[in-house]
Amino acid sequence: MIEPLSTGVHLARRARLQAGESIVVLGTGSIGCMIAAVARPLGCSKIIGVNVKAHCLAIAKERMGVTDGLLGLGASQVERVHTLVGARRQGADAAFVCADDLDLIDAALRMTRKRGRVVLAALFGQRVELDPYIIVSKELQVIGSIMSNHRHSLYLVMGDVDSGLLEIMVQSFRLDSHVCSKCCVLVA
Repeated sequence: MIEPLSTGVHLARRARLQAGESIVVLGTGSIGCMIAAVARPLGCSKIIGVNVKAHCLAIAKERMGVTDGLLGLGASQVERVHTLVGARRQGADAAFVCADDLDLIDAALRMTRKRGRVVLAALFGQRVELDPYIIVSKELQVIGSIMSNHRHSLYLVMGDVDSGLLEIMVQSFRLDSHVCSKCCVLVA
């Protein structure tokens, strides 16, 4: 689980997450769950997970720091995200696309507030089209990531664990844990 964890740390740092921010994680598999687990001790106030698989969403809420879970396709959840973060904010501070469904990119752009950040963490096997109007009109930052710079992120993870930043992670994983084969997350 160190690779998904180091990826979660790397993506959170690329997004420059800050205490009090709200985030949306589109796809709560192993990478999405690790982003949530990293965001929680960083002080993110609202961590919204979106997934089409109920069991992956349940694990993300029970064990990984997701505060609100939305079951269904990302495009159908835009208004619900806006409601959860509050009408005044008009969207989450950051959205992470962690599943390879092309519709999630557009959903992430629409779920994110003006001047927010959209992080593309999923690998798509085909060309992706983005709506430049929504990116420009909302002044969004679209951030790509190769997942993790393994050596650098590994050192950061070890430093974070030593400093207590990821204490929630250590408490979540027990020796009797196993990996859920359907969502690739360590569960007890």
